[in-house]
Formats: sequence, C-alpha cells, structure tokens
Amino acid sequence: MIEDTTTPVEHTTAPLVEPEPTINIGGNRRKRVFVRLVGVDYQVLPLKSAVVLETVKRFQQTTGARDTDAELQTLYGWIGSVFEENAQAVRARLVDPADDLDISHVNDLISALMQLGVNPTRS
Repeated sequence: MIEDTTTPVEHTTAPLVEPEPTINIGGNRRKRVFVRLVGVDYQVLPLKSAVVLETVKRFQQTTGARDTDAELQTLYGWIGSVFEENAQAVRARLVDPADDLDISHVNDLISALMQLGVNPTRS
C-alpha cells in the first residue's frame, strides 16, 4: 500500500467586495406639505414629476374628446395619489352641493404643488 504524503491545501475564499459605483445618484424623499383647501387643512404628498406628466397627458387626451368619465377618473386618481387616506373625503367634498370645494381649487393645488419643486418643466 502506498502512503499518502501530500499535505492538504486549505482554500480560503475572500469575501466578495462590491466595487464603489462610478456614478451614484441619490434620491431625496418627498416631504409632506400642509395645505388648506377651501377651509380644510390636509397633509399631502407631492407627486413625482413622472406621475405629473402621465396625469397631464391623460387629462389632455380626455379633454379633447370631452370624455367626462375619463376626466373625472384622471382627477380622482391624482387626488388618491396626493391625499392618500383623505382622498375619499376630498372626493366627497367635490360632489357635495353644500361644500364650496370645486375642481378649479384642486387645479390650483396641482399648480401650487408643481411650483414647490415637482415641476416637470424644470431640470
């Protein structure tokens, strides 16, 4: 019988280290904004520019055809995204004949939020 005289070789594996990225683009968390919408205070989350652009595009597509249902769905989608848990209350206010809140006020809020830094026309 032949005797094994080899010494076992111990393999060590160094942990893989991820390289530092060449380009690193960090993001900023959007901050809630306090608004008073026709006498009622809310805390809203401004939309991302891409969402604003999509909403504007859908609204422009529907206003040409005067598709009221599509216009309302676009508006209600925006309200849902911005007002979150208060969206139903805002929608209810819009259709309440005794409440002064109207679509023009929501449009003013959209414009004001865009001027705060969610303006897709700025770079």
